[in-house]
Amino acid sequence: MILKYPSEVWVNALEKEITVSQDKQPDKRRSYFVKKDFQFRFILKFCLLLFIGVIISTVLLPLFSWATLTSSFQQSRLVVNSVRHEFDTILLCK
Repeated sequence: MILKYPSEVWVNALEKEITVSQDKQPDKRRSYFVKKDFQFRFILKFCLLLFIGVIISTVLLPLFSWATLTSSFQQSRLVVNSVRHEFDTILLCK
């Protein structure tokens, strides 16, 4: 079979795809819960563990970096301040 235009290739391929898809049976809806109770408890424990990790990180980061210095640009000037001052500026939106 000799095709004159490339678009004929697409039309033929599309016709074949349509006939193949009509032959298939429609997919049935499936439930992906293995054991609902176990899966719910697992997801709950995972989220709780993640939340505890965020809280611990939020508390420990300022505690360990409280006595260090940091530099920042404020109004086109390089300013060296303590981390405590920068945290206060960020948290209190000064």
